[in-house]
Amino acid sequence: MAESKRVVVHAKIGEGDSVRYLFGIYQYNGDMFTGLYIVRSGNDPFTSAEIARWLEVGGVMAQRLRA
Repeated sequence: MAESKRVVVHAKIGEGDSVRYLFGIYQYNGDMFTGLYIVRSGNDPFTSAEIARWLEVGGVMAQRLRA
């Protein structure tokens, strides 16, 4: 998927007991749109391995958008 048609978000939301981590991939092709987001509560952010896996899932979704 072209970078101009994809947004990848990785953010920390909140502080203290209410902290959460967000990872999302939003993609579009013409009038078709797909979005994937995962929210994790707690003080443990996503690992590099987890992010790599979710990026792979985003790649599969991008291939299906092209079909």
